[in-house]
Order: sequence, then structure tokens, then C-alpha cells
Amino acid sequence: MKWKTITLYAIAIIALGIAVMGLFKANQAFQLALSDIELEERNTLMTPVYDEATQSWAFLAIYETSITNQGPASFSLKSIEKMSDGAGFLIPLAGQKILDINLSSKAFLVKPSINEIQQNPRLIKSLTEQNFDTQADVDLLIESGQSKSVRFGVMVNAYNADKDPLAQMLLLSLKLNFDNGKIRVFRRGIPVQPLK
Repeated sequence: MKWKTITLYAIAIIALGIAVMGLFKANQAFQLALSDIELEERNTLMTPVYDEATQSWAFLAIYETSITNQGPASFSLKSIEKMSDGAGFLIPLAGQKILDINLSSKAFLVKPSINEIQQNPRLIKSLTEQNFDTQADVDLLIESGQSKSVRFGVMVNAYNADKDPLAQMLLLSLKLNFDNGKIRVFRRGIPVQPLK
């Protein structure tokens, strides 16, 4: 009887030790899962626009994204880069099918706020005259506990001569490169609105 009690206590102590080790490992995994970089989409502007340069309609999407530093050390957003792996940074879709068309597009950084653009639509012309080929340098310092916004956009010639959309949806993929070696992928679906 005494050995049974000692054996039960030993098993209970071993089980408790295993449970504590499991809890410790789960806490470690939780800490690793927490990111010191948090992205949050704050505001978006999506609209068809008439492109005077090409005498055609295009689709414009501008995103305002907040970057929050939840870590102990400061970091900088160094650049925003077009995704070059897979099907590219802008994928035209019809339903769930990838379309085999190459749409002319521009990607650019945006300084004015989306509210300023909505109040003064003439700003769109100067924004869309910019274009970065593969990446745009940003160099935005974010101190610990601080949040800052970055704005970027794309303009896509997404309509044919009859003003019909060439795709139902565009999948936008950009990489945000940080000076601490971390990368965040910004991926959004852009529904192309019909003009008619």
C-alpha cells in the first residue's frame, strides 16, 4: 500500500513537471508569435478615373496603412517593393480564375492624405505621374510604441475601349521591407467597378 502511494505521488509529480514544461513551451511559442510590427489598413480610396495621358479609363486604388512598433527597439520601413515571385505584384482575376492578360499599371507613394485627395481630386493627376519600377524608398523611422502611416497606390488600365472591365478583381501584392530584416506582405483584392 505504501509503495502504491509513493508511486502515485511520483507519477503526479512527473505529470505536474510535464504540464509545467508544456506551459513554458506554449508561453515561448506565444511570445514568438507576437510580432513587434503591426500593420493596420486605415483608409482606402478605390475609384475609376479617366487617364488623360492615355485617353482611357483606369482604376485607382490608394491605401493608407498604419505601422505600429510594439517592440522595444526602433526600426525603419526602408522600402515598398512590388512582389516579383509567383505571378507578380498585380494579378487579374475573373472569379477564381487567373486571367492571362498583362494590364498596364503604375505603383506610387502618396504624400497627401486620402481626405485631402477626396477634397481636391486634381491631386490624383500628380500622384499618378509617378511610378516605381520595382521598389520605392520610404525610410520611415518608427520608435518603440509609436504608430505612423504610409500611403501608396496603384493605377491600372483595367478597361477596354468599350469601357468594359478586363478583370473582375485585381490581386495586389507588395512587400514592406524593414531595416531590422523583417518583411511584411501587403496583399489586397481590388474589385474593378464597372463604368456602365
